[in-house]
Amino acid sequence: MYQAVKLSIGTACELAGVNRYVFLDLVEREEVNLKTQTPEDLEVEFRQLTAN
Repeated sequence: MYQAVKLSIGTACELAGVNRYVFLDLVEREEVNLKTQTPEDLEVEFRQLTAN
């Protein structure tokens, strides 16, 4: 689900039951590309989260 950009790294770590460092090691080992957000992506996400 992380690879499909359905989850944040933090949420993926919680679901996997591992810390961020272990998760990032697993991501690297499985050759999963990390999604990089642009400043514009972050702005849109921030506006969505603070709209309520």
